[in-house]
Amino acid sequence: MTDSSRLGDQAEAAIAKGDIATARTLLQKALAQDDCNVRLIQLAAQTAEMGGQSKMAVQLLRTAMQLEPHNRATIATLFRLCLADGNLAGAEQLMARDHATAGIDVQHLWLRSQLALANGQEEHAEQHLADLLAQEPQHQDALAMQARLAMRRGRAEAPALFERAREKNLSDVALLRDHARALASQGDYAAALEALGDTKADNPLVAELITDHIALLSEAGREKEAEDALAAATEQARGNSELRIALADLIMQQDRPAEALAMLAGQRQANVHPEVRLTEARAAGMAGELDHAERLLAGLDESRYPIPPLTLARHLIRRRRFGDAENLLQKQLERHGGDISAWALIDCIWRVTGQNEKHLWLHDPDKVTANLDLGMSADDIEVAANWLRAQHKAKAAPTGQSLRHGTQTGGAILTFDADMARLLRDRIAAAVNRFISGWPEQDSSHPLFRWKKQAWRFRGSWSVRLTDGGHHKPHIHPEGHISSASYWVLPDESDTDRFAGWFELGRPPHDLALDIEPSTSVRPQAGHLVLFPSTFYHGTQPFGLGERMTLAFDVNMRRS
Repeated sequence: MTDSSRLGDQAEAAIAKGDIATARTLLQKALAQDDCNVRLIQLAAQTAEMGGQSKMAVQLLRTAMQLEPHNRATIATLFRLCLADGNLAGAEQLMARDHATAGIDVQHLWLRSQLALANGQEEHAEQHLADLLAQEPQHQDALAMQARLAMRRGRAEAPALFERAREKNLSDVALLRDHARALASQGDYAAALEALGDTKADNPLVAELITDHIALLSEAGREKEAEDALAAATEQARGNSELRIALADLIMQQDRPAEALAMLAGQRQANVHPEVRLTEARAAGMAGELDHAERLLAGLDESRYPIPPLTLARHLIRRRRFGDAENLLQKQLERHGGDISAWALIDCIWRVTGQNEKHLWLHDPDKVTANLDLGMSADDIEVAANWLRAQHKAKAAPTGQSLRHGTQTGGAILTFDADMARLLRDRIAAAVNRFISGWPEQDSSHPLFRWKKQAWRFRGSWSVRLTDGGHHKPHIHPEGHISSASYWVLPDESDTDRFAGWFELGRPPHDLALDIEPSTSVRPQAGHLVLFPSTFYHGTQPFGLGERMTLAFDVNMRRS
């Protein structure tokens, strides 16, 4: 065995232990001796990815592929990184290379299924998975993906598919969580809670299981039990940083930042973990305790634990240090031009500081929004509303979402295997195409118009049913490029406030405490679709009595 091979073995062992620094040092020595060794380059790419340096990992893997163009391990890893980066064209090229190398085998079908899903072609993804499992029935990743895709498409067999996928994966917490979510999405909250509860008993400090259990109790309408479970978990959290952070996030998502702050401050230890300190600072900021937040942020060792730019920007905005916040966000956008949250925040600064020209460049309502008639008859609208209503199984709003006094569906409703889902998808897709065709000329510096000539796909779709007093608090969708709201049932307009229930664009989140009115407001109309940039804060005014049914989705633009 050569020295470089021995160093590679040692690096691989270090990677298995999560010791990235040691692995990186060993690989630097090994590659200095043998810089054309594909295995060493693959390991170096793995350490780069583990260290959050995905671009470096891609560069290393491209070097490895130049040395061995048909190395399928390199192809598969590079394919996965392209998908994660949204580079679907690059993933397609790699899939073609894999096909030329080995034909249609299990690995190739796996790549096909992932690319189909990334392209929004759920039916094709299901078929590729079926073909794969016909060749290898116990392919664990394929079984898990098949179950998740069935849940996404609202299939009745999703829980059974999760049971099959979990037969040899009982310790997979993520798979269990999705199994419980599949049961809940079909209205079987008792079974969902039982599944989580049994595993939670064996893993009493797994934060995700505890917070999911509390959230499901709340969605099931069992508020007293949810509050009791939260209180018990809070006691469990003493000395457990991960659980304290998860519980604080859960409480903040329920618009109770002062309670999250009290919980974190009451359990503070002498050597508090930096992530706990950062979470407490976020809670303090949301609760308006700005001096408290500043002390906590100042106490962080930024050389080891840098404050996330968006967290610091929000704090600076609350402090009315708009110039500092703008400079910070400009730097963030120079590094990450597609950061939806950074664009949303900098727009708030431009508006509050009177930089109207910049605001209109980004969010001129006449250019970036549309209110489109989907061309459906009153009878069709009623049928669609009844179908959407039937998809709502929860009794209360899901934790962490913007709605208040209502319910929200799971899955991806426009991908459901149902005639109505297909009809809605077709009508909505045509409207999205009309919207994009009306954009100004392509502008490479604009977060929306830069995509004018690119293809697109749906990313997530859901229905919201609001009742008496229902509304959405101001929010954005950081994973999208285009966001939406389509209307199917509307409450009686006899409310004394003529803007009751109206859709608002541009009102910032309440915790930023900015005195800014919406840039524009839209009166909802049944059978109409409102489209707007995902960078635009949006919400709704509360309405009085009645019901409002909407269907919303995000759109991702595809990078060529």
